[in-house]
Amino acid sequence: PRLTPLSFMASLPDLAFAAPLPWVAKPRLRTFACRPVPAARRRHAVPLRMGLFDSLKNAVSTTLKDLGSEPTSTTRMGPPPEEILASYQEKVGAINALEDTIEAMTDEQLRDAALQLRQTTADGQQPDVPFCFALVREAAFRTLSLRHYDVQLMGGLALLD
Repeated sequence: PRLTPLSFMASLPDLAFAAPLPWVAKPRLRTFACRPVPAARRRHAVPLRMGLFDSLKNAVSTTLKDLGSEPTSTTRMGPPPEEILASYQEKVGAINALEDTIEAMTDEQLRDAALQLRQTTADGQQPDVPFCFALVREAAFRTLSLRHYDVQLMGGLALLD
């Protein structure tokens, strides 16, 4: 015979349970499967979404025409992605170079450095970005025992830009 939780508890007569286990006492919840979207609605949803993208594309292309630039499929604004990634990798290298220095700091020194960075930004000055990222990485490691990956630092640098 199949052993269920209730039959298992019944097979242990010398154990006294003060209250039934919550997963035994609860009734089963009914689950509902998601209904598929009718095909008629699916066909009309895609052109509407693409219509939004087409209107954005048209707005950008008219703006570029007004600026004197002819839009093409390769028109990019800003530097190529390879240059952006190379600059991020340089900054991550600088962050990694500071890791030993910041790791040697005590908790009080880390706290003082964080307060100094807050004061620097409150004064309107631009703080040292690699130092900020290295400080956050070390603080996360000390509090959460998790260390940011280099790719996560690059994502933070992209958000900062």
